[in-house]
Amino acid sequence: MSAPQRQRRMKRIKNALNSKPVDIIASTEHVYKAPVDAYLYLRDVGGETGTEVIAGIEALSSEGVEVIYLFRGERELQSGLSDLHAFEWSIKDTAQIASNHDCVTIVPHPFTMGQTGAGNKMETDEYLGLLASVDYVEIHNGSSLSLRKLMNSRIPVDFNSAFRKKIEYTYDLPKQYRGTDIGWAIGSDAHFPTEQVCVGVSLDYDSKLSEFDNLKRRIRFEKHHIRPHSRIAKSMIKNGVCVANEYRIKKTIGRFQRNAAYSV
Repeated sequence: MSAPQRQRRMKRIKNALNSKPVDIIASTEHVYKAPVDAYLYLRDVGGETGTEVIAGIEALSSEGVEVIYLFRGERELQSGLSDLHAFEWSIKDTAQIASNHDCVTIVPHPFTMGQTGAGNKMETDEYLGLLASVDYVEIHNGSSLSLRKLMNSRIPVDFNSAFRKKIEYTYDLPKQYRGTDIGWAIGSDAHFPTEQVCVGVSLDYDSKLSEFDNLKRRIRFEKHHIRPHSRIAKSMIKNGVCVANEYRIKKTIGRFQRNAAYSV
């Protein structure tokens, strides 16, 4: 973004947080973008709105599966990035990497409409094995809101049964895919300030601990809508452009990595 664009975006984020206060936000920009910058900009806004901002990234394994890593702060985030370059680490090493950097780990949108969800990429036993090695699984992801609203509207759109299932599973992950003895995360997947629609709420909070250490306790958050969802058409067009750009970047990086490995 240019500086004026960024200033306008930060102002909109500040207004969104002031209109519907949120205690904690995790900054989880994709690893192949600028996750440190994203965290620092959001942290500045959080300082003005009273919102704690947790440093994090959405990492992408060599198997094409996304895992969210949350860190204690900027220094730890910078250190963690060295082990989490896109397509350069294995999903089998998720727990070890988290241990090395004292992270909180989340399996996001397991059955996302895209291609990077663990539930889409892995066999059921492998997927449940991954859940046994992380702190949270995301039981709600806001990327499903527009499609779910469209699917349940009067607009004649023919979603096949497999796609409908992905939409519903992304909105409300079935119990059999939530793992055992781990926390339940709620993600807005907000590409834009107005997409901060749904948050996680919980009374299971220890005031003696930091926000990060509370998250380490594997809290099971519950879904709570804080504002109405945007109009379907406007939201889907804006987010569609973002998702298309992300897909293009992932595909380019993946092709580069495969070519590099072949050359070696």
